Amino acid sequence: MGLNANPKTTTKPTTVELFNANNQLLATKQTSLIYDSASGLFKGTLDLGNLLTNDNYSIKIKTERYLKRLLPGTVSVVPGQTIDLPILKLFAGDADGNNKVDILDYQLVSDCIGIKAD
Repeated sequence: MGLNANPKTTTKPTTVELFNANNQLLATKQTSLIYDSASGLFKGTLDLGNLLTNDNYSIKIKTERYLKRLLPGTVSVVPGQTIDLPILKLFAGDADGNNKVDILDYQLVSDCIGIKAD
């Protein structure tokens, strides 16, 4: 399956969660992922200001209609610096926002496009 070279939505509001080494949620921030036509990927940055101390954190990202993903490894945070979010493949299909792709998502989509069960 290939990437969509011409997405209709080129900016995706995104929730970013940062966790410490004990997997405790320390911060939640909003940002946007923006489509980069040169790479065919959505990329983003995150400005944390002085919200966290100088340390390594695990990051999870959640974009509407996609499953929440844990970025591989950890990200080094230095107060006052902007983080470039490494982009990985996001999995679509979470139509109802519960971070699962299941029959309820299928039902929502099929209702929208007029698929009827026999």
